[in-house]
Amino acid sequence: MKRKPKIFQLSSSLTQISLNSVNVFLIRTPETLCLIDTGYLGSFPLIEAAFQSLGIKLEDIQHIILTHIHPDHTGELEKIKNLSGATTWMHELDAKIFREGKVFRSPIKITPGLINFIIYQRNIKRGPYQLPFTDIDETLSDGDQFPFLGPNRIIHTPGHTEGHICLLLEDEDCLIAGDLCVNVIGLTHAPIHEDLELATESIRKVSRFSFGKAGFGHGRPLLKNGSQRLRSAFKLGKA
Repeated sequence: MKRKPKIFQLSSSLTQISLNSVNVFLIRTPETLCLIDTGYLGSFPLIEAAFQSLGIKLEDIQHIILTHIHPDHTGELEKIKNLSGATTWMHELDAKIFREGKVFRSPIKITPGLINFIIYQRNIKRGPYQLPFTDIDETLSDGDQFPFLGPNRIIHTPGHTEGHICLLLEDEDCLIAGDLCVNVIGLTHAPIHEDLELATESIRKVSRFSFGKAGFGHGRPLLKNGSQRLRSAFKLGKA
């Protein structure tokens, strides 16, 4: 059976596109068309199908924001950038090694737990560990704002990767969380990390912001009480 992308509208301008194992996000405003992450290598047909069902063209993407370097989030960057000519954005710390052709820092650390070990063995261990070279046009730092979106904020959230970011869309009351954590069978740490303690501190940092909805790189979105649910799931106490 041919796989199909699943599309979920988080708000009037924010769409989650599920590519089975990973989610990408589309921001559509009168001013711009912006894609958050590009899926794994080989997911282009699913992304293309999603755009067709939404009545828009991949060629019209103006900006591509990468939450981090991992290949399930950057896999189709080359193809989509070449097709659209979009400006690419990534945190400066991840962009530095991505420009060297790297999509992981060594060693890869598995988050404790049997399920995480199985996910690593089945999905991550096989790679890819390199992707076709694609330059990053613009780099990001904590607190940056995109001039082409409404009120927004880049939140630097190291731990999963050194240069991992989240994007807070204030008017949408929504956090695009990347792999800050996952929501597959509840809110948990991502299966791999570079620094688990730092990843927890990044979740604490994000939970101090106010947002109702949250979309994740893996799993279901939160539709209400997002920041409070992060604090509760990771036992972080009050903001």
